[in-house]
Amino acid sequence: MAHSIINRKSDLNVKQDDLLASKRYVIERKPDFPLFYELEEAVVLDVIMDQTHPEIQLSQANPDDWPKNIDGSQVTTNELDYGMVGKIKFRFLYGERGQPKESLNWAYPIENTGITEWPLMNEIVIIAKYLNKYYYSRKLNFKSMVNSNASFITERVAGHAEENRNQYDPNGKYHGPTSTMNATGGTKNYQGILGSYFKFNPNVRSLKRYEGDTILESRFGSSIRFGAYDDNRGNDNGKDDYADGGGNPMVLIRNKQAPVKNPEGKTAKGYVSEDINKDGSSMHMTSGKTVSGFRPSINIPNVVKGSTAKVPTLDGDQIIINSDRLVFSSRSKETLIFSKGLIGMTTESHLSGTAKGAVTFNSLEDNIYLNAKKIYLGFNKSGASDQPVILGGELTQWLNTLTDVLMYVLNSNVEMAASLATHIHVATGPLAPTTPPPPPWSVLFIDEAQSYYGTIVQLKVLQSQIAALQSTRAFVGK
Repeated sequence: MAHSIINRKSDLNVKQDDLLASKRYVIERKPDFPLFYELEEAVVLDVIMDQTHPEIQLSQANPDDWPKNIDGSQVTTNELDYGMVGKIKFRFLYGERGQPKESLNWAYPIENTGITEWPLMNEIVIIAKYLNKYYYSRKLNFKSMVNSNASFITERVAGHAEENRNQYDPNGKYHGPTSTMNATGGTKNYQGILGSYFKFNPNVRSLKRYEGDTILESRFGSSIRFGAYDDNRGNDNGKDDYADGGGNPMVLIRNKQAPVKNPEGKTAKGYVSEDINKDGSSMHMTSGKTVSGFRPSINIPNVVKGSTAKVPTLDGDQIIINSDRLVFSSRSKETLIFSKGLIGMTTESHLSGTAKGAVTFNSLEDNIYLNAKKIYLGFNKSGASDQPVILGGELTQWLNTLTDVLMYVLNSNVEMAASLATHIHVATGPLAPTTPPPPPWSVLFIDEAQSYYGTIVQLKVLQSQIAALQSTRAFVGK
């Protein structure tokens, strides 16, 4: 609230009544003057977080000040006033010293959209009065610690009390974890309650700032940085519109800071920088000459060449996401991935894919490789043993050899049958017939030779077709 305080400069050198004022004293003596304050700092004594707070339970909604309910019904006076969520009970540090807590006022957050933050109990805020209501700003940077800026001694001094008391509890105690805001604070002046479940975490550090940064930072080690500069001054000369020292635009999103080990973060008022490899989860959008420090946690084998593939230089316009788990889901439409360059997937565990419809892989100008200790095509549901795939090249060689052997045997039989048919002994002499008829068994040899020859012809036709049995697109290794 607006208030004035008389600053009595002359009190520093008041002359005694029994002494005469010197000429110099009269000339240099500064007059008293008022100090006018429109805003005043205040300590937070209570925060309404939800409808369970006693102050809301005692409230009633104003039907004239509320729109209709979601079912179209009119708001009634017996409904709770949820607009009180976010209000704080406060004590002006100068204007309300020693006043009972029950007589103190409540203040609303000055904003309820955009970037909002409700304070913790025992933190310091700035209070102003507008339209006959009190409003508070965000917490005052009183301790320069990102997790909490509370001071437990403030209410003891300004409220003339031993500690912040809960006016709704018969025993006056707040029920919540006890936080210690000083490493050596063994006394109650450095211990107190920040909320019903919030506890001070002395390990959370603020982010290191670079010139021109805009940073959204929470109490818990999550942040969003909009920046252009980093520790490497050689990156300051960006590209295109950011040349000549213009830096490289970047957006760094971090959730859960890495364990603090650097000297700058040794104390609770120190700072840390983002670490994409050690922070809980990170998404880095970088550009220009800035090179990401991302390192894969596993080796990337090159299945074609049998060596370890190298990660490309991670500079230029890019987005890198790193976490312990990534889940991508599209509930009703497609999930699409497009790339002008390589698409690589590597895992130390299983790589699986399931489709209710067809599965299609196309390589329009190159080959498709499947490499594994064993490759199974389909599942054997009948309980019988799995059948191995036959090697086309070796089967072709084996079939050619088989047909060569069969044709060799058949040719031998043809020659033998022809020889037997032509070496037939017949009777000679004057009584012998001029053209003796061949014996019946010689005809059998001739018929057998012709049958063998026909089989040889068929084998040669089959042998000529063996090469066509091999696929020109699908190949398997041993």
